[in-house]
Amino acid sequence: MTTNRLSSRGVALCRATGDAAQREQEFSKSDDEDLASSSINSSSGEEDEYPSQDGGYTPFEFIEFTDIAMKHEVTVHVDRPISDCYKVWDSRLNWMQWFDMIDEVGFHEEEPSYMSMYMWYRWATTPFLELYVTLDRTEEEENKYIVEEPVEGFPLVAAVLFHSEDDDAGTAVTLRISYLLPKVLYEFAGQMAVYADVNKKLQKCMDKMKSVVEAVDMGALEEMLKENEQVLEANFKEQRKMKKQQQHDAAPSVSADMGADTAAQVDKELDDA
Repeated sequence: MTTNRLSSRGVALCRATGDAAQREQEFSKSDDEDLASSSINSSSGEEDEYPSQDGGYTPFEFIEFTDIAMKHEVTVHVDRPISDCYKVWDSRLNWMQWFDMIDEVGFHEEEPSYMSMYMWYRWATTPFLELYVTLDRTEEEENKYIVEEPVEGFPLVAAVLFHSEDDDAGTAVTLRISYLLPKVLYEFAGQMAVYADVNKKLQKCMDKMKSVVEAVDMGALEEMLKENEQVLEANFKEQRKMKKQQQHDAAPSVSADMGADTAAQVDKELDDA
């Protein structure tokens, strides 16, 4: 797993797979070990051991896409009120608790509705594909639906819908995903094989989501959301400092005999970024 790809794109990295694994059970019910232990460990790699930066994979920049639109829809029943289901999904950092393929998540200070992420995918024993996307939350209505659309990278659209079940207090959660099929997958596997594989993986992720939401302690979740905001603000500050440093390094060279006052001012600007 790598931890610097989003930072190199000018995005404030907020969590990587290892971080999510450490936080896996922090908002689970402490008095229900069976449910808590069934929540997803996003670094476990039950199906795939995801590659490291030095491992064998195809970088996103080298992936081309067909014009074939792939569409998936998966629904699971969650034994929690619709408001709880929506609240867990609303924070996109929680997605790493059930979407195994997500490796890094980051946010944009200038565009709060944007989220960038790196993901891994492979079909059978073909090389891993590194997928990058920045999503914009274009539509949402509390306790009803959330829609995410791409502004950069992988042509992926995601929507999640919430429906109260009439016969009990549970919620039907439906995930809809659409994307363009990568050419390499079309050539080596074909449309139907990739569709079946992705659908199976999404079903498994949604089953894990069900376990996570049913195990969640809403009070602990509130505390974790506050901590996430603090972490994100700290990362934004670090990103601002990095950008100023890059601008400073790219500026025309200053003479070696720069005055002490000028050098001190530059350092102060970087510290205050």
